Amino acid sequence: PNNVYKHKIGRIELSDKTSLVLPADVLEQDDVVNIKRLESSQIQREINLNQNKSIGEYREYKFENRKDPFNKEMIISIPYADENGDGIVDDKNIDELTLDAYWYDEKNVEWKILSDSLIFPKEKIVTVKTSHFTVFGIAGAEKNNEDVPQPENPGQQDSGGSSCFIATAAFGSANTIEVVALRGFRNQYLLI
Repeated sequence: PNNVYKHKIGRIELSDKTSLVLPADVLEQDDVVNIKRLESSQIQREINLNQNKSIGEYREYKFENRKDPFNKEMIISIPYADENGDGIVDDKNIDELTLDAYWYDEKNVEWKILSDSLIFPKEKIVTVKTSHFTVFGIAGAEKNNEDVPQPENPGQQDSGGSSCFIATAAFGSANTIEVVALRGFRNQYLLI
């Protein structure tokens, strides 16, 4: 349990990089927040929406004195594993750039996607804003090796990494025609 205070900006970060950031004055009274990692066996239903598969990372965020949604959004972050830095979630074959955060709607017994998930590949976390607290999870699309575009100049090294993070976020996939075109432009004209 972590104490959070009414008039202070609060930041709670666990040793695995799971975190919660509260803006000042979001609480009506001082409170205690509990954040815990849940195993897949502790979840009623695994995430399986829009062909996205769970990566097995679930967190429960609960305030002791508050059950209703807040009037301001807070920021939560949930880590994922990619020890070798290849952009694929370890032991899952899921492309990290496709990861989204989901929340569990206990009333309707279903997972719902949260909008505006941000992926931070260097930190290996997914961050999202929310005003309600429940169980959250991460899911993404399985990597399909047939869909990976080949570079136009195979001998040219891409010092900026193989993905265009902002373009991928804007177009929803690293493999869209637009992202492949932007990556080619970047590699040919900007990384000289």
